[in-house]
Amino acid sequence: MYSRKWGRKERMTTIGGLFDQLCILERRMKEYKYLAKDETELKKQRGWIIIEIARVLNDIVTNKRPATFSKNKLYDQDVTQIESDSLLVQIQELNNQTFYLWDLEDKRRDKTQKDEVRLSAADLVAVHNKRRNLAIDAIDEIIQKSLDSIKEIKNE
Repeated sequence: MYSRKWGRKERMTTIGGLFDQLCILERRMKEYKYLAKDETELKKQRGWIIIEIARVLNDIVTNKRPATFSKNKLYDQDVTQIESDSLLVQIQELNNQTFYLWDLEDKRRDKTQKDEVRLSAADLVAVHNKRRNLAIDAIDEIIQKSLDSIKEIKNE
């Protein structure tokens, strides 16, 4: 049974989605390192995300939920992903895309930049967001395949 404090969206969050939250939080921690009070709060948030990763993994292993959910996104279908079945490679890709997106969003919002620069940044946001989503999906698929292979061994 899911805790009442978690809403519908959190119940649908996958391991890849939680790693996405962790990557964003880590970037925020890097950007706001000078704010000691906020850094303590951000470290607490990191702890809660890690606990949630453990909870979701447990729910997947005990068949309370799937590791992946069907995706209904049809945009930027020509964007490619890093082809790797390495969990660490995909987590690193997710982290890289998070950092690219952070920088692009800063550029897009910067009204001192020329319109062409801001528009170019906005176009790149869509591409890197798609790559970020592909990395999240790859993480979820790797988790699912890894757990399926353990179940196969247990059933032999």
